[in-house]
Amino acid sequence: MREITITEALAEIKTLNKRIMKKQDLLLPFITRRADRVDPLLDKGGSKVHVASEFQSLRDLMLNVARIRTAIHKKNLETGLTLGGVNDSIQGWLNWRREVAPLQERLLRSIAAQLPRRSEQGEGVDVVVNLDEQLFASLQEQHVSILGALDGKLSLLNATTLVEVPD
Repeated sequence: MREITITEALAEIKTLNKRIMKKQDLLLPFITRRADRVDPLLDKGGSKVHVASEFQSLRDLMLNVARIRTAIHKKNLETGLTLGGVNDSIQGWLNWRREVAPLQERLLRSIAAQLPRRSEQGEGVDVVVNLDEQLFASLQEQHVSILGALDGKLSLLNATTLVEVPD
């Protein structure tokens, strides 16, 4: 095992995925061949041995990706982060950004679209707003602020947080 930053681990996953795709492309032509053709790898043990070896190599690379992801996930669960007065694990914040933030943003936009504009109000027409507009504006600002702060803090934490990954 070796220690690297989360940023390095994420880059390693990208590299491994490229290697997997390349190996896969190189393996596929050897999966089948016409029976009346000479095995192009006969002098190296044959295509059957090559396919088995490359398939195992692919499985090992894929398992390595999964192990690195698991190490990152575990570290994200263990590492805390406070934003907007709310303390949660990095994984909790990642879940919030992926699952909650888009829903919250949609809700805020929908509410904003319902609020009457001064120019839309006709003369002598009263409009009742059943919402604290200052609080609403504050929620909108807080949402944008948390998303921005989250991205910045995640970049910093990913660059400085170490994870143990397989050699």
